[in-house]
Amino acid sequence: MNKKASGKSISIHFIWPVAALVLLLALRGLLGGSQAEVGGEIYQNYCASCHGEEGKGFGELVPPLAGADFLAQNQDKLPCIILYGIEGPIEVNGITYNQPMAGLGFDELGLARLSHSQIQQLINFIQNSWGNKGAEVSRQQVNDWLKECSKPSF
Repeated sequence: MNKKASGKSISIHFIWPVAALVLLLALRGLLGGSQAEVGGEIYQNYCASCHGEEGKGFGELVPPLAGADFLAQNQDKLPCIILYGIEGPIEVNGITYNQPMAGLGFDELGLARLSHSQIQQLINFIQNSWGNKGAEVSRQQVNDWLKECSKPSF
C-alpha cells in the first residue's frame, strides 16, 4: 500500500516503524526515562570505562567520582570538564591526579555529543550516586556555566 506525497511514493512499511519509534521514545521520556535513568545510561556509555561502574576511579590514574570532594568544590566547572575534558593536576580527596581526561567534545560536524539537558542529567546522576549528596543542577545553570566556559585548566 503506497500513498503519493509530493509526487513521490511513500510506503506504509517505512512510516509505521518510524512512527512506532517516535511513540516509544516519547513514552519513555514521559514514563520510564527519569533523569536518574537517563543520566545513568549516559554515564555507562561515556564515563564508566574510565571512572568505573561504581565511580571508584582507577588507582592514582583516574580519580574517583564516588565521594569526590572535587565535585562539590567545582560544580560550576563540571559542564566544561564534561565537554572539553581536563589537563593538569587536580586534587581529589587529598590525592593529586595528573592524567588528561578527554572531554566528550564535538562530532565531525562540530556538534556537541551531548545536549545541555544530557549534561545536566549526567551531572545530577554523578552527584547523587555512590553516596554522593550533591545539589541538583538545573538546565539553566548548565546553560549559564557553558556560556562562560572554555577549555578549563586547573
